[in-house]
Amino acid sequence: MKIFVAAPFGSKLDAAGTFDLGYRGRLEQLHRRVEAAGHSIFASQRNEEWGHAPLPPEDYVLIDYHELASSDVIIAVLGANPSLGVCIELGWASALGIPIIVVTKHAHSSTMISGLHRVSEVHYIAADLEESTPTDQELFEQLQVHLPGGTVDEEP
Repeated sequence: MKIFVAAPFGSKLDAAGTFDLGYRGRLEQLHRRVEAAGHSIFASQRNEEWGHAPLPPEDYVLIDYHELASSDVIIAVLGANPSLGVCIELGWASALGIPIIVVTKHAHSSTMISGLHRVSEVHYIAADLEESTPTDQELFEQLQVHLPGGTVDEEP
């Protein structure tokens, strides 16, 4: 199964273009666990080497759209202040009929996000990678339920 992982990018880069290392570690753990379950992942952070190989918008928007459109599921990682890019990707997934897993403790802060399940197949997981440690077992147990074909509950 191909999984598109949508997560904040630009807001996690400092002035020098370095991606927040703590957040990166938590995203990388999410990637490893999902891949260990036998799934492939596309994440723009990886595609642009965590900010070290940035693409111009006219390139990365097309790449992200095509990668999302060819995915089986999107995992949208939101924080207290959802990324506008992630919200656009949620809209694309919804319009394309791609199942969505929203990872956030703050779905209630947006009526569009909290009501998205009315027009799309959406599963909500109450977790926040901005707050969670890389061993947030509950997140991975819940992902296991929504990602058939393997487990994501053990670090490879």
